[in-house]
Amino acid sequence: MTVSNLNGRSLEYLLVKLISDNNPNITIPESTMNAQNRDEANISKLNSELKTSMESSCLKIYDWIISELEELTEVIRFTDHQGTLGNPTDIKVISNSRDLNISLKHNNDAVKHQRPSATAQQFGYQKRSSEDLLFRTKYESILDDFYDICIDSYPEAKKYNEVTDMTYDFLYKPMNDLVVSFINEFGNKPNNRNHYFKFIFGDENIFRVIANGGQVNIVPNVPSTDIISISAERHSLGDETIDMKNYIKIIFNDEFFIIQRLHTASSLIESRSLKYDTRMH
Repeated sequence: MTVSNLNGRSLEYLLVKLISDNNPNITIPESTMNAQNRDEANISKLNSELKTSMESSCLKIYDWIISELEELTEVIRFTDHQGTLGNPTDIKVISNSRDLNISLKHNNDAVKHQRPSATAQQFGYQKRSSEDLLFRTKYESILDDFYDICIDSYPEAKKYNEVTDMTYDFLYKPMNDLVVSFINEFGNKPNNRNHYFKFIFGDENIFRVIANGGQVNIVPNVPSTDIISISAERHSLGDETIDMKNYIKIIFNDEFFIIQRLHTASSLIESRSLKYDTRMH
């Protein structure tokens, strides 16, 4: 498990534990109990300062929850799989009056961490549709070419940090070019562009709750809106000398945009695993 995953799960565990400890009659589904039991052991892996910081943040989040809701009746933890389906909710707190959907982040303001391999599905195309197969064929070809270049240039290399000088030009740049091309060619039909907006942001009744250093930032979600246009382009950091070629910009309705940073999801080259960090701007 990566450090970011460990920290994220630990924060979710601590918040749900705080909610349940203060509401002994609250309903906790079996799936949530299983997640709590799984992550209880992770707490011992946190250093004391980080654990104290997370607990302080959870107290602030809990105070906000009880200021928003009447008597709490149920708390649910969602799996990471829900996020791949377009629901960024990590924790749902239910009361007699209404629900709170929380996308909980530890020191991270990203709205999404999606895989580029599933770009076609993110726009509503079925897996193994012609659009999906076309994209995945090109996607795999880029990975194959990059892998071959690594073998030729660094035959002993096992990790991406051993081939950094190759990664940006021969992996990130062509992969981002592929995603940008797909969005501009296949993403601008009404159903597809609105599907993607919903995939990125989820339901408007979701709050992004960012815990950092014991403090908390609570951000309402982007309101639902009809997406009448979408476009994509490579994004420069502003100075071509430091442009790392792993950013793209996706523009909705010519009004607002997201920035996506492509990076490896594993340290091992053979994993062939990539991920985007997506942020609102």
